Amino acid sequence: MNSLIKHNRKASYIYLCKGCILLTSGTLESAYYCHSALKIVFAMEQKPFMIKHRHEETLAEASIIKPNYPHHINCYGAWHALLLINPESEPAKMIDQCYLHNTDIYHTATTSTQCLKQSLAMFINTKHSASDAEQLITTLIAHFTGETSAAKAIEPRIQTVIDSINGPDGSLRPIKCFAEQVNLSPSRLSHLFSREMGLPLKQYLLWQKLYHAGFRIAKGELILEAAAAAGFSDAAHFTREFAKVFGLPPSKILKATESMHLISDSIFTR
Repeated sequence: MNSLIKHNRKASYIYLCKGCILLTSGTLESAYYCHSALKIVFAMEQKPFMIKHRHEETLAEASIIKPNYPHHINCYGAWHALLLINPESEPAKMIDQCYLHNTDIYHTATTSTQCLKQSLAMFINTKHSASDAEQLITTLIAHFTGETSAAKAIEPRIQTVIDSINGPDGSLRPIKCFAEQVNLSPSRLSHLFSREMGLPLKQYLLWQKLYHAGFRIAKGELILEAAAAAGFSDAAHFTREFAKVFGLPPSKILKATESMHLISDSIFTR
């Protein structure tokens, strides 16, 4: 978990937790996106990126983009960071309410994100651990929500369900099994889970499955094998769900990825 990571300029790096993905890249090509995750894009050098949407083209250094909004990003080969957040999570809801209540894309002022850009630049230019990546994600999210994401005690029954989901083959089990485990109906469990965790149980399970499949692929497994092990019906099902959430098929992101690292789930506990 704490082995040091040094960025190779010709590669991309993925940091995974069950509520978001942080992708840092100097190589990810210009692409068209439409995905269910809320996205925050940062320029990590002195070069702005270009966002095209509808009939507009805007140069920006930091932007927040609403879920399911079609857009095209060109970073011109410069280092940039993409933070993709589960739209049903509490941080995403807070960011949406603060910045996106009457617009689809919000471009932040350069002065307001200067400290974040300095943190990002330091992150890619020095050796760091996965724990450092966790702290960076926490800092980025706290900047836009105005809150730190301190962990809180979780209702014991929900903690039991989370432990089961995170256990062997947890993502393969239906919600009914988890409900029976804690003596609740599926609907009551879903309600209690949303209240405690700030996102629906179904969303948590989907991100868990994507998390496990992506990690297996990054470790060298074939997409077909990784998809089946994570609970998807086949490779096509996994590819559709991955692209729906993150905007690109897994092959396009993972082929340029140098390494993938696991981040604590506590960031998304309210």
